[in-house]
Amino acid sequence: MWADGHPGPAKMLPTVRTPHGYHVYFQGKIEGVKYLRNEEGQPVGELRGDGSCCILPPSVGEDGRRYKWVNPPTRENLVWFESGQIKSLFCADVFYDTEKTEENGGKLRRGKRIRQVKKNAKIEEAIRKTLPTEFRTRHRKVFEFARELKSISEYADADPEQFKSIVKKWHRKALPKIRTKQFEETWIDFLIGWGKIKYRVGEGPMNLIIAKAKKAKPPKIALGYYPGHPKLQFLVILCRELQTASGNEPFFLSTRTAAKHLDVSAMTAWRWLYLLVCDGILRVVCRGGTRQTVRKATRYRYVRLLKN
Repeated sequence: MWADGHPGPAKMLPTVRTPHGYHVYFQGKIEGVKYLRNEEGQPVGELRGDGSCCILPPSVGEDGRRYKWVNPPTRENLVWFESGQIKSLFCADVFYDTEKTEENGGKLRRGKRIRQVKKNAKIEEAIRKTLPTEFRTRHRKVFEFARELKSISEYADADPEQFKSIVKKWHRKALPKIRTKQFEETWIDFLIGWGKIKYRVGEGPMNLIIAKAKKAKPPKIALGYYPGHPKLQFLVILCRELQTASGNEPFFLSTRTAAKHLDVSAMTAWRWLYLLVCDGILRVVCRGGTRQTVRKATRYRYVRLLKN
């Protein structure tokens, strides 16, 4: 069963129980109907894309049984997959097209094997920069690794399937600091992460906010509370810009991110953020790093925005 071999996507993706099995939904570029077969040529399923149709709940089958959502679709779980991800996750490494032409004599055509990217200095640097240094960071580090690779100009439009051997190397090096030892789980996270990357390294919204903050003048509250302390003044400016970008919603800021842009230790960044809260410049809306929000940064509100 497909779900047994791909527990991560099977748990996440929108799924319907039908009278004859299951339908799994995702976004991707697929034309018509694609039949899936294993190495022995036996049918294992099909993919339906543009120009085809699929029955949805609450439809009733000919035998009277209803189609039911096992995992309803949401904005978060209706993921976009590139062609390489689709082949890797759904096609048992063999992809057949229903299109018949004179060239193939009407036979189903086998998809091309993906040529693996060879290691080079840029890839080695991406591996080094993103290896986890502590437990419970694997998922985030896998995404960072995918983003580093996609930020290399020659790989910006690459098929993620090409990086499987590279991801295996990353996984081997990361094993001492990760609890999820199965490579397949890391590979699935890499494939999903690749499709979610919106910005190359250095091009994200945070970088634009940092650039704007560097050009801004410190507000009066920063000059009055922290005279002669340019880094603390810059932290106040940064929080103000983050709040402006977030509108009426609180903004996220981790001590790690603050430390990186202030060029100080994480402990120093934490102490300075704590000081801003004590001085009434910031208010904690939701604290990160707790049992409920273990992987999320603390959410703050810049309460001096209207006065500055």
